[in-house]
Amino acid sequence: MPDPVECATHLAGLLEDAQAVGTTVRERFSDLSPEQLAWRPPEGGWGVADCLEHLTITDTKYLDNMDGVLAKHVATDAPPAFQGGPWAAKFIGMLAPGAKRKLKAPGKFRADQGEPPSDALPRFLAVQERLEAMLRTLEGYDLRVKVKSPVSGLIRFRLGDAAHLLVVHDARHVAQAARVLAHDAFPGRDA
Repeated sequence: MPDPVECATHLAGLLEDAQAVGTTVRERFSDLSPEQLAWRPPEGGWGVADCLEHLTITDTKYLDNMDGVLAKHVATDAPPAFQGGPWAAKFIGMLAPGAKRKLKAPGKFRADQGEPPSDALPRFLAVQERLEAMLRTLEGYDLRVKVKSPVSGLIRFRLGDAAHLLVVHDARHVAQAARVLAHDAFPGRDA
């Protein structure tokens, strides 16, 4: 089981990491053309827009569930420390950037849901702002309160773990999108 950490420290670290993801996205992808956003590697895999749209879908579903939990709870004198759950720690490790194991996204989290690739960037940045606002809002709440995973109602994570999952998952797929830019066949890439 992860070691306990002060709640404010946990949330501040997550907010800093989430802001770094947003900065990376703005710096690396804002100047891409619609063609570049939509481009996919010829050997298969997701392009930049696919990665961002997947994150938008996933983050929105989690944040909606977290909003539902917060609507039923009042910010109180939350415990000063948060200890993540062992089940969540495994998921966080599997979803973190640099994790070796590839995971297939469930169908409802896949990017092929009809959104134009050119909309992926502003849609992601909007949900990223929502995530950052959620991280600020969580201060004062009991981070041990459970929230349903949108993957399955049978899976529940502590609020503090769900927030952590979102941030590491976002970082993982933004790193994946950045690797697309380095592909030899990426359109407009200088040889």
